[in-house]
This record gives sequence, C-alpha cells and structure tokens, in this order.
Amino acid sequence: MKKEEEYSEWEGNVVYELEKLMDITTSDAQGIVEAQPFKMQQSWGKDINAKITAKILEKESMKH
Repeated sequence: MKKEEEYSEWEGNVVYELEKLMDITTSDAQGIVEAQPFKMQQSWGKDINAKITAKILEKESMKH
C-alpha cells in the first residue's frame, strides 16, 4: 500500500505539471486538482504518473 506522503508528493507534482501544461497559476492548478477527486484517485490507483494525470485533468477541465 502506498503511503500518504507519497500521494501528497505525487499530487504536488500533478499541480506543477498542470501549471506548465496550461500556463496557469498554482492556485488555479490546485483548483483543477480539487475539482477532480475521482480522476485523481483513479490515476493514483493505476500508478499513472503526474504528467499524464495532468493531461487527463486538462482534458476533463475543458469539458465544462
């Protein structure tokens, strides 16, 4: 089982990748992450890296 610290680090990396990918602020990237708890848990559970997860969240955020 993965540790909570590892999840926090991974989540921070997702935020960072979203910032770069979408050219947005940290707080905007955090908002996107917080708005997609299911996609975050799904990616974490499937061991999807932060860069790919950021792309998934970007795609999801464009649907709304």
